[in-house]
Amino acid sequence: MTKKLSLILAMLLCLNCIFSAASAYDSGWSHYKGPSAAEPTEEPVEIPTEEPVVEPPVTDPVVTAPSDEGTIADGLHNAEVGTKPQKPVDGPAPVTNIPSPDINIVPNPVASGEGELRTKSVTLDSITLYNEVDESTQQVLDMLGAPDIETLRSNVSALWEGNYADTPVFKSLLANSLWLNGKYRYHDETLARLSEQYYASSFCGTPGSPEMDEALQEWTDKHTGGLLHEYVKEMKLDPVTVLEIVSTIYYKAQWTELFLPGNTTQEVFHGTTGDTTVDMMHRTDMLGVYRTDTFTSVGLNLFDSGSMYFFLPKEGVDVNALAADPELLAATRYSVDNEKWSSPLVRLSVPKFKASSRTDLLEIIRSLGLTDALDPALADFTPLTTDRDDLYLSAAEHAAMVEIDE
Repeated sequence: MTKKLSLILAMLLCLNCIFSAASAYDSGWSHYKGPSAAEPTEEPVEIPTEEPVVEPPVTDPVVTAPSDEGTIADGLHNAEVGTKPQKPVDGPAPVTNIPSPDINIVPNPVASGEGELRTKSVTLDSITLYNEVDESTQQVLDMLGAPDIETLRSNVSALWEGNYADTPVFKSLLANSLWLNGKYRYHDETLARLSEQYYASSFCGTPGSPEMDEALQEWTDKHTGGLLHEYVKEMKLDPVTVLEIVSTIYYKAQWTELFLPGNTTQEVFHGTTGDTTVDMMHRTDMLGVYRTDTFTSVGLNLFDSGSMYFFLPKEGVDVNALAADPELLAATRYSVDNEKWSSPLVRLSVPKFKASSRTDLLEIIRSLGLTDALDPALADFTPLTTDRDDLYLSAAEHAAMVEIDE
C-alpha cells in the first residue's frame, strides 16, 4: 500500500475596529508536521490596539523519548529552543522576535517493536525536501518561478521575515508545522534545513490516534486565533499518513480612521446571490478613488499594514469577470500620472461581514505543472526518508476566513 503525504494551508483575517484574517494550508504526504511558528499572544478580541498574526515555520533538534509501553511524553506543551537572530527588514512593520521552532511529541504510547519516538524539525515547503535538481524538483521550481533551490530558499526567508510582525497595533503571524508518523525514521539534515530556513515545528506520533488528532486541532486553532474552528474540528490524520504539513497565517490590523458604531445601520446589500439585509458601516472622508468603465474602487488605510481595497462593479458587470480584470492591481498603486485617480469627498457604506471558504488544491497544483509528486510511481521523497519508497502527495487543501467590523 502506498503511503500518503498531505498539505494544509490555513489562513485567517479579521477586522475588529480592525481588520483580521486567518488562513490554513494542509498538504498530505503521510502526516509529518513541523515546528510551530509564532502564535497569537492572546485570543483575538475587538480592541483597537491589536493586530493580525502570522505563523512562521521553524525546525528543531531531534528529541528521543522512551518507547516503553505506557510511557507518555507531553507534546501539548511546546519546548522553546531559543530565538532566531533577527535580520533587518525594510518597511513600516519590522519583524519582532520570530519565534523559534518547537519540539513536540504527541502524547501517545509507542507500541513495543516500533522503536524510538522521535521529533524533528522540518519545513512546510516540500521543495526543500529535494537536494538535487531532478524532474520533481524542477517542477516545483517552475511552479514557484524560482531559477534554483538557493534562490527559492532565500525568497522564502525574505518573504517570512518581511511579513512577520507582532506589535501593539498590528499582528501578522505565520507558522508552519510538520506532523510525522513515529514509526519511520527521517533524515536529520533535511529536517534541520527545514527548521532553520522555514521555521517549521515538528510533531511526531501515531496518525489516526485521538491524541494526535487533538494535538493537530489544538495547534491549528491556536495559530489561527480560533477563527477557523469549524474547519479545524474536522481535521484528522489518516492512519496511513507519513507526513502532514500545516501552514497558518493570523492577521489582525486596525483601521487608521475607525467607523463609528453609532453610525452602523441595517440596510439592503445587493449581492451576487440576491439582496440581503446587513449591518452597514458608514463613514464620510476625503479618499483616493479609482474609476474605470467596469468598476470604482477605494482603499482604506490600516495601521502599519497598508490598505484594504473595496471594488464596486458597474451595473451589469459580472463579479467573476471583474475578479479577472488585470486593472484591479492598478487600483492598488496610486499614480499622479493616472487620470483615473481622484480624491473626492466620499460617503462610504461598507457591510460588516464574515466570509469563509474551503478549497481542494490538488487539481490546481497539477494544473500548475507539479505532477510527479502526485504520482506514486514518480514521486521522490527520499531526501526526507528512505524507510518508504512509495510516498506521494495525496491531498492539499486551503481554508480561509475574513471578517471586518467597525
